[in-house]
Amino acid sequence: MFSEGIVAFVEKRPGAELTEADLRSHAQGLAAYMRPLHYVVLEAGALPLNRVAKTDYVVLKQQAGDAVKALREAGGWDRGEV
Repeated sequence: MFSEGIVAFVEKRPGAELTEADLRSHAQGLAAYMRPLHYVVLEAGALPLNRVAKTDYVVLKQQAGDAVKALREAGGWDRGEV
């Protein structure tokens, strides 16, 4: 069972097409321990920002927890089949 794993949040550029398969293919150049187990592709402008317009990591951590919970319920996170 995985106790920790990397969840990557990626915001698309306006009008860009981007899939999880594209991201997985691109990440093959990373060492296995650095590769995300799950990708969350956000639409342009959907990345949460704090009051000074910087990435809101607290909200991202909550969203990652929600994504992992949903994956666990579907049986995908702990087996590495995401």
